[in-house]
Amino acid sequence: MYHQPEESDLLIGYLLPAGDGTYSPIIDFFHIPALYKKQAAFQMMDFYNKAVTSDHEFFIRHYPKLLSIISNVLK
Repeated sequence: MYHQPEESDLLIGYLLPAGDGTYSPIIDFFHIPALYKKQAAFQMMDFYNKAVTSDHEFFIRHYPKLLSIISNVLK
């Protein structure tokens, strides 16, 4: 069921450029309610800081782990 995100909620997802100045998501955005936002952000930043890599490589190689972190926070 779709829930409209609140102003203080966190949305995470991948956007790909369409080439005409617009962007489209490849999958739906993950909606993290404000109640869980801080916990999810700290865990994602901790994981990011431990992965010694470039930003581009990090999101290509570790995006599934980020999804796992989000999933665990929302349980």
